Amino acid sequence: MGEQLKIACGVFGAVNFQKQSIFPWIYWGLRAQNHRGHQSHGFLTCSNGKFHVHRSLDLVPKIKTSAIQEWFGRLPGHVGIGNVRYTTSGKTDEKSLIMGTQPVTASKNGSKLAVSFNGNVVNTFRLKKEISEEFPGFSYECDADLICHKLLIELIRSEDLGSAIETCMEEIEGAFSVAGITEDGKFFAFKDPYGIRPLCAGHSEDELTYAFSSETASLDINGFERDFEIEPGELVTVSKDGFKREKLVNNRRKAFCAFEFAYFARPDSRFDKKYVYEIREEFGRNLVRENPDIVKDADIILSLPETGNDSALGVREESDLRWERASRRHRYVTERAFILLNSERYSTIDKKINILAPKVKGKRVIVTDDSIVRGDTTKVIVEKLRKMGAKKVYLLRNRHGNIRTTHRLKAQLRRNRKNRRRRCCALSVNRRFRKSNGVQPRAAMLRMPNM
Repeated sequence: MGEQLKIACGVFGAVNFQKQSIFPWIYWGLRAQNHRGHQSHGFLTCSNGKFHVHRSLDLVPKIKTSAIQEWFGRLPGHVGIGNVRYTTSGKTDEKSLIMGTQPVTASKNGSKLAVSFNGNVVNTFRLKKEISEEFPGFSYECDADLICHKLLIELIRSEDLGSAIETCMEEIEGAFSVAGITEDGKFFAFKDPYGIRPLCAGHSEDELTYAFSSETASLDINGFERDFEIEPGELVTVSKDGFKREKLVNNRRKAFCAFEFAYFARPDSRFDKKYVYEIREEFGRNLVRENPDIVKDADIILSLPETGNDSALGVREESDLRWERASRRHRYVTERAFILLNSERYSTIDKKINILAPKVKGKRVIVTDDSIVRGDTTKVIVEKLRKMGAKKVYLLRNRHGNIRTTHRLKAQLRRNRKNRRRRCCALSVNRRFRKSNGVQPRAAMLRMPNM
């Protein structure tokens, strides 16, 4: 993985009980989630016990009218799943990316299974060793392969889907939200006991089509009604009568990923009773309340488009400072900076965002952004503002409501580089210690904010 950023994938699956082709719903569901996965995409449908799969790199493509029937023929069936992915495990060369594209399948002794997965598995070495005993020579390019093969092994042993998934919940460590299909077309979904990654359920107005999705935006684009967010440790299956919910593992601690609110999810998606943009606006208001001295010293607010816009509105409403819309994203420069080489990253970031120099010259500027992961975008923007004559730059970010002035940011980046190897070693030791004492690892687990 090297410097690759571990980031979210997008899951969508649906079944139609009038035996209509499910592909159009899967296609539009993934198009609405393309922000969650730019590197690869895949579709899988099931028809008469056979899986039909299409996987490719890059964004979900536009489909020409003349090619629609070809896609229907390539992906027949009334039940299917899809996935958009960023690389969170495995190699990043083109061949490996294709091999690691989801959905993934597993088969043994006439039994077959397909899954679409979002998350990160922690105990990969133990799982690979166990799977290799049943699948000699087993290798994997993404964590979804581990989930799929482990689930198939348990399904063959128990001959019961609920028991198999319960065992997986207990023995797989990490974050996993999964939608899957068995060889007989049974459609199901489940979450890890902490509920770290999102996965919701919804249905069509005529109650003939039912779906699972990482975000409600994919339900909206298909005209579906959202029914509920799958609970931690819960299995949901689908029949003509609707959803059947079964709590397999009880856990008092809920650890929904805070980055969904700050960064991953679309602003128009909804978690529980609030839309993401509303939560980000409240992040902005909280930043003002927590940093009154900074706000008092500032002249204007500048948001990093487009993920900083919602929190900028919150800062504006709470502070009465002017939100200067002087930063714009070049819409058709679509390269993702964090999947490029280091040598290309600075130039790409510089080209993606245009800042109007006369609007910031001589001003004390509050810059709102969603988060700082690597710090590359932040560094480029701060340097641009300084060159344009900004008097002061205050950086407010949604993630935990932290604040960084430019000199503190540079120091933090230096410390991050210096301590990266030390932190990795410490995390490895912590995982071994916690595993040996029967304690779930804390990595990637963040509490859900009160809403």
